[in-house]
Amino acid sequence: MGIVFLAMGEGAALSVVPGIGGEGGGKCAGCGRSAAVIRYGQDHWDAERIDAEITQVAEWARQRGVPVVCNEFGVYRAYADPHDREAWIHDVRTALERHGMGWTMWDYSGSFGVVTKKDGRSMPDEITLRALGLTAAEKLTEEQKDRLRR
Repeated sequence: MGIVFLAMGEGAALSVVPGIGGEGGGKCAGCGRSAAVIRYGQDHWDAERIDAEITQVAEWARQRGVPVVCNEFGVYRAYADPHDREAWIHDVRTALERHGMGWTMWDYSGSFGVVTKKDGRSMPDEITLRALGLTAAEKLTEEQKDRLRR
């Protein structure tokens, strides 16, 4: 599990949230601390803790007057319990949205993806869609489809 941020503007140098580094950790440029690799379950991660970490990024961006977007986040499907994966994706997404940060899921159809392969066809992963607050197109009501066409 990991989150990668991009800050745009003069003086912007943040690359990862302290404490939410990718494999091997990373450096939080601009805050002077190393990002440690955190073991999700062992370190009692939950929605409150995720929000606290993302709040650090939001505050960093506010102080520098720069927008921040979360360029990728996700959970490797093969090694994660589906319930834990859904909770983590949901908690990250909602924390980002609460702080007005844009986000992108990593990735579309790979091991972290929004869709999975079944019988050679890409199929929406309902758990991931739900965690992202999305609905598969085939499940939209006619009214929802009509609004999308406008």
